[in-house]
Amino acid sequence: LGFGGRTLFTDKKVAKYFNSPESPVYNKSEILYGLFLAKNQIIKQDECFLCEGYTDVISMYQSGIENVVSSSGTSLTKEQVRLVKRYTQNLTILYDGDAAGIKASFRGIDLILEEGMNVKVVLFPDGEDPDSFSKKNSSSELEAYIKSHRQDFITFKSDILLSEGQNDPLKRAELVKEIVHSIGLIPDNITREIYVRQVAQQFDLSEQLINNELAKVRKAVIAKDLQEPEFRQLPNDVNATFQPTAPPSVPEIITEDEILFHREKDLIRVLLKFGAKELSIPTEDGKDSQKISVMEFVHQQLDGDEMNFEHPLFNRIYTLMSVGLAEDTFYESTYFLRMEDQEIVAFVSDIESEVVQISHNWLAKHNIMTKTELDGLHENVIQAVYHFKHFHVDRKLERLRKELTVENTSEENLLLLLAEINVHEQVKRALSEKIGRVILR
Repeated sequence: LGFGGRTLFTDKKVAKYFNSPESPVYNKSEILYGLFLAKNQIIKQDECFLCEGYTDVISMYQSGIENVVSSSGTSLTKEQVRLVKRYTQNLTILYDGDAAGIKASFRGIDLILEEGMNVKVVLFPDGEDPDSFSKKNSSSELEAYIKSHRQDFITFKSDILLSEGQNDPLKRAELVKEIVHSIGLIPDNITREIYVRQVAQQFDLSEQLINNELAKVRKAVIAKDLQEPEFRQLPNDVNATFQPTAPPSVPEIITEDEILFHREKDLIRVLLKFGAKELSIPTEDGKDSQKISVMEFVHQQLDGDEMNFEHPLFNRIYTLMSVGLAEDTFYESTYFLRMEDQEIVAFVSDIESEVVQISHNWLAKHNIMTKTELDGLHENVIQAVYHFKHFHVDRKLERLRKELTVENTSEENLLLLLAEINVHEQVKRALSEKIGRVILR
């Protein structure tokens, strides 16, 4: 992709790292140094270590710790966090003991929490970094140090921010607000609740007080969503009246699990049959278009909105496809037909033998000539994505409405639930318009 190096000069005016100029191929904020060699061990260990520099990665790898990558001497970005998320939910950041910008790195921790990942921090002794420490200590000593010095982000922030004003009440108050702000970014309710209890115990405060402060943060997060909806990646060029395949015949009464199965099956079917085919997607300004494979487009749509397949079978297939995509490989049907997982083999065999009938009513009623499913691939793919998203948003709405009925819910939580319902209702309406539905409530 490019080259990177580190200056040998000590002049602070000289940039510490030198990198190839950015290009369509090389964008250092969207890549992680060492990922190509580390990804298998990251999956195996279910954990990724993140360092600052190239030499940190090289030295740790030589010491036997292979699940390690570097942000290439730049501040951590959301794109880099999502790269790690493809392989594990657990990210441990390794900080230099004398890192001058350690407070600025708090933003990186917030990005990780915002993605719903688990973050730990290891701080090396003064004057040491992963590179120097690896060279002075054996592999077992390095592993033991990391294991014994892991901290959660609350303890880490507390130690850093209180180091200069341990007994200053104002600094302690600001610290609590800083930590609660980070907790408020976590999407999972249960995880937030656990951290609230930890903060309350650590600072000898009531959980209600922490929850009140958390409510303010969550309101701000939801307000941001209202101004810039989370599901903002929907293309604008879909002809909503065009539906190339006839709707499947279903019984009058159908369960939610059956709907889930059919919606997710349709999208997986499209990926298995046409994942390697090329689409032409308009750019945001609508003045140009970009070429992208069906698999890349679907992955961007689901990854950007933090959606996944809920049905276990489809989730396994999609996960394998995503791993292949990360390795610039598209797994075709033949790959899945050779697997030991007989459930996958049986499903893919059925898909391969399935013939999708194009409805003749398009010509009879609308004077629209239809040929094959491939001829309407662009619209077919986007409609499958819309239907998938619509169902999952609707499912999320039902869960939120159930939470409203829970007894003893605080006023703050009720307000947050109502605001979150409002956000998802807006998204549902937008999706309904795209797929030509009319929502009466």
